[in-house]
Amino acid sequence: MSLPPHGTWVINKQTPNQQLWWSSPISGPRRYEYVEERERWLYTRVIEEGDGKESAEVAENDGDTLGSILTQELKELYGWDLDVEA
Repeated sequence: MSLPPHGTWVINKQTPNQQLWWSSPISGPRRYEYVEERERWLYTRVIEEGDGKESAEVAENDGDTLGSILTQELKELYGWDLDVEA
């Protein structure tokens, strides 16, 4: 997704490891895994730092899901108030 003058956002499906890879000119590279219990794509660093908790128990904060980071960045740059659930 190219949004001049701010740059290009890329979401790339990684089928072998069942992840989505995100690249943003604002937040940089991230990996997301789908968490069935939440029906959301969750940032893998949040899962890894969950202190041994199951991925469904990890706290969901701003930027922890693919939808929330996309919503946050588009609002910051363009003032668009979208509600993206992903």
